[in-house]
Amino acid sequence: MDNPFWQFSVCYYRGEGVAALYIELQDGYGLNVNLLLWVQWLAEQGVKIDGDCITQAQLQIKSLYEHCVQPLRKIRRQPEQSLAPALKKALLAAEFIAEQQVQAQLYQLSQPLVAKAKQAVAAASIAVDVRHNLSGYLARYNALHELPRVMHCVQQYSSGCLAGC
Repeated sequence: MDNPFWQFSVCYYRGEGVAALYIELQDGYGLNVNLLLWVQWLAEQGVKIDGDCITQAQLQIKSLYEHCVQPLRKIRRQPEQSLAPALKKALLAAEFIAEQQVQAQLYQLSQPLVAKAKQAVAAASIAVDVRHNLSGYLARYNALHELPRVMHCVQQYSSGCLAGC
């Protein structure tokens, strides 16, 4: 399940303020952090996507996300006193594995898209694609006004993660 998208996501998510912002967007707007990372990673690969591509990705991961990731997260987020620390840690580990599986599905879906975009892409073009892909995804959740905050994180951490941590 380890792949370049997963490696990028783990590295990028460690950036200062990234996890807090993305969880805030997830909880506040209902968007999927894995899809947010995916549209960003695709742009970094030179892939510009549209709404149909996002819809296809949502359908691809829907079952695993709804039947595994979300229930694990819901249980794990119960008040501290209701879960033993060892159980909370085990739930977090299981949620992490489920998230990795979601990302593996997204990576699989991205392979034909990335293969088509393998030609050299100018850095300026990638920046436009990142903004385009993120705007399209955030707009679906009426969170387009959050784009400057997300782009700030992108500018701070994205290039280092593509080069490897």
